[in-house]
Amino acid sequence: LRKTFENLSVDQKQNKSNTANGGEEKRGDVKLLGDEAFKSGDFDSALRHYSKALSEAKHPKAKVLSNRSACYAKLGRWFDSLKDAQQALQLSPKWAKAWTRVGCAMQGLGNLLDAYCVLCKGLGVCSEGREQIQQSMLELLALIPTMDTHVSLSSSQSSRCFQRFKMDSTFSRHKTRIFCISDVHIDQHGNLGWFKTLSNQNFKNDVLIIAGDIGDTMNAVRICLKEFRKRFRRVFMCPGNHDLWIRKDTSDAKIYPDSIAKLGAMHNVCQECDVDLGPAEVAEGLYVVPLFSWYNHTFDEKDPNPGALRFDSFCKWPPNMSYLQVWKYFLQLNKTRVEYDYKGSYSKRLGGPIHPSKSEDPFVFSFSHFLPRAELPYPWGVSEMAKAVGCKELDLQIQDIRSDIHVFGHTHMDTDTLVGNKYISDKTSGKICLGSEKNQTRYVQSALDGGGSLYQLYGNNILTGTRVDSEGKPI
Repeated sequence: LRKTFENLSVDQKQNKSNTANGGEEKRGDVKLLGDEAFKSGDFDSALRHYSKALSEAKHPKAKVLSNRSACYAKLGRWFDSLKDAQQALQLSPKWAKAWTRVGCAMQGLGNLLDAYCVLCKGLGVCSEGREQIQQSMLELLALIPTMDTHVSLSSSQSSRCFQRFKMDSTFSRHKTRIFCISDVHIDQHGNLGWFKTLSNQNFKNDVLIIAGDIGDTMNAVRICLKEFRKRFRRVFMCPGNHDLWIRKDTSDAKIYPDSIAKLGAMHNVCQECDVDLGPAEVAEGLYVVPLFSWYNHTFDEKDPNPGALRFDSFCKWPPNMSYLQVWKYFLQLNKTRVEYDYKGSYSKRLGGPIHPSKSEDPFVFSFSHFLPRAELPYPWGVSEMAKAVGCKELDLQIQDIRSDIHVFGHTHMDTDTLVGNKYISDKTSGKICLGSEKNQTRYVQSALDGGGSLYQLYGNNILTGTRVDSEGKPI
């Protein structure tokens, strides 16, 4: 981020009549005075000069607004910087620097995913300066995991992610139940009709985990989230592969240049629906942690090489991101949320160590769309399916946060099970292999599109494992 701001510069191109008259002309030209002040680091003076230049018709307004936006950015006045950049963009919609100014201001506000989406749009509009936009996009991709206000738990205590994390930390755990579901596919097989049977009253104190594959389009995702949110106190989701599709026969193809841009927009849809993509303490000592995930072909233990089939061709990735490496970027998006010590922070808040016999012990419920363990069920008979269902590296993150229950989806094969020993990363080869320490995490899938339903994970102050009906009663 610091590098981006240090590289801010102003547009100093002038009319020939201005440059020909030398220093005498410069002393009378407020824009040139602003350029000189900016170059010397006197941003307050530059701001005054540019503001005056805007009142003079001889100066190109878009360039002056762009320069003033850079001044505001240097002074940390991000809302003012964004306002000027957006005005410059309205005046010169095909000017690459105006697009990057908007992106820079959004970055300063912590909205890096939004900035990426904006630059994607600019790349499709501008014929010149595309390299500048592409470079800014690359820099943003690297910063999003730790600095975006929606994604990062450590970006700022005023960030949306942090505020949502703590908002229910004093809610009674005795009143709370936690449920899960996956693979809702609301736009397929008449699944939307399932909501008509779901109680509007019986889940008002409860929490729902949705482990991906909500719908093929953003509109389907929005409809589903609204249906769940009006029934549950808190709703959490993580994207599945279908959620990130950009099919040519849908409106998404006209809106989202790639699947990262759609992921960024998904955070805004969640905010609109009062739904969470980030972690939170949903009641006293009860933590829900969404984990981004994608499949790694090495999950196939019989043949850990890339396959001949290309899965999820409806997904579109940035030019520098190979579809075989998407899993690495998605794990990076989890960086700050897996570095947080959920159980330790709760124990510290209570003022003592955690004892298994105590009713106030914390529980961590993590979830992803893809499988974190090779022992979990998937359709083994389908050609190369093992290369597109899971990621063992994800399980290392699950163990880092000491998850009690991990919910997953994708395979539409319901399960609630323990597995063998924990995975470890071999120090020599870097490969994931079984260690000697026993794995204590339970792994759960309950897929609506596979014939499943809501599955209760927690209630009456204990961990449970019960399928419930549309009224929330055990089946």
